[in-house]
Amino acid sequence: MSSPRPAVVLGSGKRLFGDTTDKKRLRLADSKTVGDGITILIFQRAGEVANREAREGDNRSAIRADRRC
Repeated sequence: MSSPRPAVVLGSGKRLFGDTTDKKRLRLADSKTVGDGITILIFQRAGEVANREAREGDNRSAIRADRRC
């Protein structure tokens, strides 16, 4: 079994939902691995973030988790 590799994103990508500053909730609908460890992830919208406090709280949690790594 090979050791985990960091995720890599190439290019600027394509906007999925147009110009928006609001966060969108997404859920993983499907995934598959092809070739030598390339993963294709399919996401679907899962609703809006409830309110501004929830968005800010989510952001702080992500920052704290990132600092622990």
